Amino acid sequence: MAAQIEKHSALFILQGPFPRLVRFLQQLEQLQVMVLASDVELEAVSPATAAPAPAGATAANPQAKLRLRFSAYGRIPAAAGSRP
Repeated sequence: MAAQIEKHSALFILQGPFPRLVRFLQQLEQLQVMVLASDVELEAVSPATAAPAPAGATAANPQAKLRLRFSAYGRIPAAAGSRP
């Protein structure tokens, strides 16, 4: 019995301190499913146009905006008794 592959895609637009965005990407890499990021755009956000800084944000943690399409692939177990 062969398993099928299922794909889920989403567009993410995130804004926040650069180190947090990097941590988010690192956590995506740790998922148990195959993850592909495409159409990645990263830009610095000037303090004048940034949303209010979260607690703990400092000049050492510049604000950034990350846009990416995220696709995750996982196996769908074959149904019991089914034939390919």
